[in-house]
Order: sequence, then C-alpha cells, then structure tokens
Amino acid sequence: MKKFLVVITILCLILGMVTTSGAQDSNKEQNFIVVTSDRIRFEPNVDSWNVAFSLLTVLDLKSKPVLKSVSINGVDVKGSLAVVPSELPVNKFKGLTMAQLKRWNELRKAYHKGTLNKDGLTEFRSLNKALKGAMEKAEGIVELKVDPSKLPFSIEKGKIYPLQVEIQYGQEVQTFTTEVFIQSIPSDSSWIPAQLHVHSNFSDGKKTPLEIANTYKGMGYKVVYITDHTDLIPQHGGWSSYSQAMANASSASGIPVYPGAEMTVVSSSGAEQGDLLAYGIVSLTGLENRTYGPQEGIDNIWYNSSLSSATIAHPTGEPDWLDWSVVRYSGFELMSGLQLNFADGASPMVRWRSELTRLLPDAFNYIYRPSAHAADDWHSGQWYDPNPQGYVTFLNTSGSTSKSAVDSALLRGKTVASRDGGLGYFCFERNGTTKYIGETFTGVPTNSKINIYLTFKPVNSGTYTIKIYKDNKVSEIFSQTGSYSSGVTYNMSGSFIFDGGQHYYYLYISGPDYIYSTPIYVSN
Repeated sequence: MKKFLVVITILCLILGMVTTSGAQDSNKEQNFIVVTSDRIRFEPNVDSWNVAFSLLTVLDLKSKPVLKSVSINGVDVKGSLAVVPSELPVNKFKGLTMAQLKRWNELRKAYHKGTLNKDGLTEFRSLNKALKGAMEKAEGIVELKVDPSKLPFSIEKGKIYPLQVEIQYGQEVQTFTTEVFIQSIPSDSSWIPAQLHVHSNFSDGKKTPLEIANTYKGMGYKVVYITDHTDLIPQHGGWSSYSQAMANASSASGIPVYPGAEMTVVSSSGAEQGDLLAYGIVSLTGLENRTYGPQEGIDNIWYNSSLSSATIAHPTGEPDWLDWSVVRYSGFELMSGLQLNFADGASPMVRWRSELTRLLPDAFNYIYRPSAHAADDWHSGQWYDPNPQGYVTFLNTSGSTSKSAVDSALLRGKTVASRDGGLGYFCFERNGTTKYIGETFTGVPTNSKINIYLTFKPVNSGTYTIKIYKDNKVSEIFSQTGSYSSGVTYNMSGSFIFDGGQHYYYLYISGPDYIYSTPIYVSN
C-alpha cells in the first residue's frame, strides 16, 4: 500500500511538472513575429502563386527558423513549391523589445482601421519611426512560389484556397494562413485595371521593374505605373536609365510599365507637408525632393508635359497631406498602402468629399479634378511590405493601354477606385447626350429628368449596397441592395430630377468589396 502511494505521489509530481512546463511554454514570449497578407488574388491561369512573408525579431537567434509545412485544407502542398527554402531570413532590430514590436503591430492595425485616438496615434508614429530607424540586419523576405499545375487537386476560378504555413524555431511553431483567391479582375472595352503606386529598386523597393511587372501581370493588371522617389532615382542612373528600365520591363513582361515619380513637398521652414505622385512626366526637372511647397510642387508636375498630372498620395496616411488650399491636382488616393477601413466614413473618404465640395466650381472651368484612386504603395520586397495589397484603379481609356491614353485618363479624372478589383461605373443621359465618369454635363435646365445607366462587375460574391450620391452625401439619386455573384455583369438603370445649380454625383459600392467613382459634374 505504501509502495502504491509512493508511485501515485511520483506520478502526480511528474504530471504537475509537465502541466507547469506546458503552461510556461504556452506563455513563453515568441522569438519572432510574422508579417504577411490575409489574402492575395491571382489570375486563373497564372504560372505561379507568389506568397511572401517576413520575420521580425529583436533577439539574437541561435539559428534560423525553418519551413515546417505548407498545406491547403490540410493537404500537404510543399511539393508544389518551386524552391523549398532550407532556412528563413530574419530581420533584426536593435534597441527595441518584442513587446514594442507587438505593440507597434497592434497600433498599426488600429491606425488603418481608423480607431486610434490622438494618444494612440502619437504612440504609433513614434514606434513606427523607431522601427524604421532601428534596423540592425535586414535579411529580406521569404517568397513561396507555388506551381498550381503541381497541386494534388484542380484549381477552380472564383474559389479561395487557404494556404497555411508552419514555421519552426526550436520547439516554437508559428502558423499563419494567407487566402489565395483565384479570380480575374473584370474589365471591358472601355475600362482597364491599373496599378499606380509602386516602388522598385530604383529607390526603396527591392525588386526590379520587370519583377514588379510580372507580379502584377499575374494578378490581372493591364498597366503598371512605377513611382520611385525623386531623390533616389538619380542615384541609380537618373531619368534616362529609369525610363529605359520601364521600357525593357514592358517588352519582357508583355504589359505596359510607365515611369512616374513620388516627391515630398515642404513648408517654407522645411517641414514635411506630404507626398505627390507624378504621372505623364518626361523628366525630373522641378521635381527635386523636399525642395518645393505643396502648390509649387503640383504646378511643377502640371507643367512638366502636356499630359502630366499630380495626385495627392496617402492623404490621411503617413505622412498626412497638410495643405488643403491647393488646386490643379488630378488624383486623390482613397485607398493606399496597409489601409484597412474603406467605408465612406473612413478619414480618406471624408476628406475626399470635402475636397470635391471645395473644388466643385473648378470642375466646370478646368480639366483637373480630385479623381478617385486606389494604389498599393508597394515597396516591393521590403520586410514591412512583402506582398502587393491588390488595390485597383480602373481607367476609362476606351480599352487602350498606350501611354497617351493612360496619361489622359489620369489627367481628366476618368477613374474608378476599387479595393479588391470589382468594377462599377455609370453614365448620365438626357435628350441623346451622354456623359461619363469624370466629365461635366452643363446647360441642363432645372427640373430636367436625367437617366442613369449603371454597370457592376463584382470580383467577390455577396450582398452589396450600390448608391449614387449627390454632393457630400446630401441625398441618394440611386440606391439598390442585393446579392451579386463574382464574374457576372449586372446592368441597372434609373433616373432623377436635376434641381439646378452645380452638383457632383459619385458611385459608392459597399459590401465584400468597396468601389468609388470620380463624380460626374452637372450644372445649369
């Protein structure tokens, strides 16, 4: 009996030790964090699914983490990888703690959801600056290139494949899942999908223009504008080399790649005022970084060529745009970078409507308008930016991808901004005259009936609400809610009575995707 009690006592002690050890392991601080995307969209017939991630730490790891497994719905797909990395690179920061890394990530998510208060915003920006300045060893990202033809099952258009990755470091195993969405970006004889804000190895990106072109081609884009920083392009051969690299990437990839630029403007005291994107430019003359004020920077882009235009980049992102008295800009980034809130109450959308209202008289006198843009701001291959976000700006070029057609559409505001790639657009018709997005409809008598014709091509299936707003959400001239399927084209119609004066009307679609159009402007 005593011997039995001793055995039981020993077993209890062992079990207690195991339980305690397990609890300690579960509460043990992680050795690294994983940065990746929740979802990536690819064309149905793409040769490779490129899913990238980065590992961040502040610790001196004794060895490199390894790739433990790659699976889809529990099915091992590691054999479909073009290359199976033996060790994974880790990006190490100095002078920070893992708690600060995690806090930064929490604040970043809250920031892009628009839920940060003033104190939280101050803390986030402080940590963000600390992270970017504390890099000790940047080893880069991991790219998993999955060959769909080698998967042990057939790939179906319109389906989502949850790609689960396990990473092991000693006894620690971390798991993340990226949804691979197989669907084409819709387009038609008028509208083409474009990517308008991306950085290559001519500035602070890590990939070549050709690598960027192939990435976006695999995602279904028809045009790419690379917008490297004006202070860094000269360090990599200057405008001539830069432009030639875009031409070479166009020829090799099969989709047009055009040279643009991004410049920072400053106040008279040298304080940063925000960033501008330049399209249609033919040189960097007058676009020197941190040299010009906001309006002077816009004007220098405006006069660069007959088809050049300026866009305000990430207007309520980091850095914010600070001068809201400027004129003569043609684009406004409603969706940019790591933004997570796309509803019409988000800060970029609120500011955009304010600008539409402020600049309404100019719309009838000039060709520039604050048109709706969406762009990734992808710093290709960087640890903080492993994958493209997948935003789309649709351009009404009558289907052309020529540089003159693209630049003209950007200059004149013939654009639709889309979070995931769904396409929505509308036109107004009265007495045989039709006006499209970005155009003005003048000489319309008060109390006239105007017909509405609307097209919606969702990339995601689900329930959507489709509205056309008058002015700053003063009223709705069209509203419809229903279930819509991916890959189907829906045509709708309606009408409204024009009440006179000067007004703008824009399309807003919300649901599994978010879509905004540049307005149609109507006046007496």
